[in-house]
Amino acid sequence: MILSFHRNCQDHKVIKSRVLTSGLFLCNFISNSTTMTYSLKVNYLCPHCRSYLRVWNNIILIVKSDSKNLQSILLLNPELGNYDLIHHSSIEFEEGEMLDFICPVCRADLTAIELHRNLVRIIMLDENNTEFDVYFSKICGEHSTFLIHKDDIVEKYGEESSVYVNYFMSRLKKKKT
Repeated sequence: MILSFHRNCQDHKVIKSRVLTSGLFLCNFISNSTTMTYSLKVNYLCPHCRSYLRVWNNIILIVKSDSKNLQSILLLNPELGNYDLIHHSSIEFEEGEMLDFICPVCRADLTAIELHRNLVRIIMLDENNTEFDVYFSKICGEHSTFLIHKDDIVEKYGEESSVYVNYFMSRLKKKKT
């Protein structure tokens, strides 16, 4: 089961929790306003409609589980390699479950089908407005994220990222020939 995390405002210790309460949510942003100002320089976009997906310190997506016939809002941490997330407390995802990620604006499926059916693609704009592709796993609990710029792997994150390296390398070889 995946859990979301939040910080306790009094002592700043990380606490495991199923849901982030609104009081702690606001306290976290007020107490970390310097960090928030800096980190908001990086934005994330839908690759289909190019709408902004980031609000405050979250990437907001719709997640859909076909096996459980449910869909909900999911808040992802915008720091690459940080797999903390926030979701409604009544929703439980199972380890290994395949999820669909959908843009909350245009409702497009974000699956990176051109690369691998297990990966999602969104766009990242850094503080210099340089555009990168971000790919991450759709499989619950599989930590695998790639930052790609002009068909080169810039960075990879997560214990399971090696599973997809060959897909990226074969794609890069095809484009260079």
